[in-house]
Amino acid sequence: MWHWDVFNTQVFTGDFDGDGLWDVGLYNPNSRGNFYIRYGDGKGNFSRQTEWNWGVYSIAQVITGEFRH
Repeated sequence: MWHWDVFNTQVFTGDFDGDGLWDVGLYNPNSRGNFYIRYGDGKGNFSRQTEWNWGVYSIAQVITGEFRH
């Protein structure tokens, strides 16, 4: 389930599972601290979802990138 809060939700994209396809994520630091990633299929669909809970950190910011190189 996606939790949308118009004012604080951070939307971010990247290839989070290493399959070469775009994925999309949501994080709202003012909610319950849930972090969601939906995995893209390369055709505009996002199906499989992973959810983590990092706790509530109102100053948290999401940063994406390739950090291994």
